[in-house]
Amino acid sequence: MSAGRRPYTLWIIGAGVIVVALIGAVVVGLTRSDDDGGGDPSAVVETNAVEIEGTPLPGLVSDDPALDTAFGAPAPTARGTGFDGLGVELITDGEPTIIGFFAHWCPVCQGEVDELADHLRDTGLPDDVRIVAVSTSVRPDGENYPPSAWFAREGWPAPILLDDRDNTLAQTYGLPGFPFWVVVGADGNVLGRLSGAIGPTQFDALVDVARSGAPA
Repeated sequence: MSAGRRPYTLWIIGAGVIVVALIGAVVVGLTRSDDDGGGDPSAVVETNAVEIEGTPLPGLVSDDPALDTAFGAPAPTARGTGFDGLGVELITDGEPTIIGFFAHWCPVCQGEVDELADHLRDTGLPDDVRIVAVSTSVRPDGENYPPSAWFAREGWPAPILLDDRDNTLAQTYGLPGFPFWVVVGADGNVLGRLSGAIGPTQFDALVDVARSGAPA
């Protein structure tokens, strides 16, 4: 009798193991879909949590530094990840930085990233000024989604920091539209903000501004 029941018992045990395994797979799947950095570190995420410190900047109303109330203000710092899941710092102490905010679906951003990626590959990244791109305003139904593939196709050579789903970093910097540029001096203060395409010539001018600490 007990010998006859053993296969049935083993079947129940086996079924229980399968159920537990399936539950575990579902939990892992949910974890990997979380954009807050959990799950498989090799999985590409398009947005991620970003840790921001500092006072948000007012919205940009003019490219003229004399009219921009953010001029001279401390730039908020931010820590997050890139598309590879590795940590990225927006600003580091003592290093002037140029930040470009881009949206994958924005036609002007598409032209700007393409042109500047070629320019930076030809000239090389400056040794004394950090260049950081922020991927923000991600739309799954937008053109060039996912942005990770878009930046890869364009061969963008500088670090990329992912904004979160709510575009918190872009809002913190007072973004009015795309693309959006912010120049931060070595002292961590804002030297200038610009909205719209700038191209290689004006980009090089911003690098000089970052180096000199003079207004953009």
